[in-house]
Amino acid sequence: MFGRNLVLVWIGIFLLSGMFLMGQDGWCPLIVCNGDYLITDDEDFMGYPDYAHVDLSELSRCETITGDLVIYAINLTSLSGLENLTSVGGSLLIYENPALTSLTGLNNLTSVNRMNIMHNPVLTSLQALNDLTDPGESLLIAYNPSLTSVSGLENLKSVNGSISVHTNSSLTSLSGLENLTSVGSLDISWNPALTSLHGLNKLLSVDGEMYISYSPLINLEGLSNLASVGNLSIYANTNLSSFAGLESLTSVRWNLYIYSNSSLTSLIDLSNLTSVGGLHIGYTALTNLEGLDNLTSVGDLIIDGNPNLASLAALENLPSLSGDLWIYDNLSLPTCEAEWLRDNIGVENIWGSINIYNNDDTGTCE
Repeated sequence: MFGRNLVLVWIGIFLLSGMFLMGQDGWCPLIVCNGDYLITDDEDFMGYPDYAHVDLSELSRCETITGDLVIYAINLTSLSGLENLTSVGGSLLIYENPALTSLTGLNNLTSVNRMNIMHNPVLTSLQALNDLTDPGESLLIAYNPSLTSVSGLENLKSVNGSISVHTNSSLTSLSGLENLTSVGSLDISWNPALTSLHGLNKLLSVDGEMYISYSPLINLEGLSNLASVGNLSIYANTNLSSFAGLESLTSVRWNLYIYSNSSLTSLIDLSNLTSVGGLHIGYTALTNLEGLDNLTSVGDLIIDGNPNLASLAALENLPSLSGDLWIYDNLSLPTCEAEWLRDNIGVENIWGSINIYNNDDTGTCE
């Protein structure tokens, strides 16, 4: 009797101390796996020589990996076997896996310090990441030619680090990011099938850099709640004709860079923008700058290479520039229009250099 009770006591101690936890396949010891791990089927791979080379099954009891986990060139279609993994203290790198179609197996992953998902040619789904709430310093999703959406990222809400979704040739939707309200930086570039930014509708702020480039977008609808950005670069979007979608934007802390959007004819949707650290408008189809009428605080102002631009009247409310003024290579812009803006601000209120050249010297002003 005494022996039976002693056994029961020891079982109770084990359970209460957390030495045995409920795993995905029943009562089993889940462990903290210290160090860095590499899973690969490429026997000739010489990378990560200091990492422990393991089979995926050897990590099946890991609840936490304290270091990096690299999954490279495996011949599996999923990551089944990692269902107990909830956090990676270092980087989780998943790249160049020729047969990987889904991330099934990472369904309980909630946090990583950095995550790269790259060069997986047949990966079609991120749905298994639906528990991920903290991608740490950065989440990079790139060069996955079969990926059509980012569904599975719905639990990302306020992210301190960066999110980069670029060079995914079949990506047609940002569905999956619809709960994202703030992010450290955001890069949406080189996605040739992405025609809409819907999915970012709840995004309120980007603390650092935001890039929208090399896309077939015709407008920026989907960013209707975005109010502030650290640095906003919108460039090389050849179909972009308007900034519809940026009606809520009020401030850009550093620079607003609008460049090489050759179909851009209107800035009217920027009418609530009041301050930018610097403004660069180049190589567009704009004829005027209507929409910038409420802009009252600017650092550097650079306007160049806009062949149809004929008027700067929308900038009449600018009281000063805390940086340089550059207006050049605008072939339809009367030089006197550029000089009017300079004089309207006042040379004494332009803190940096003034550079006006290669505009239309024959043009007239009212």
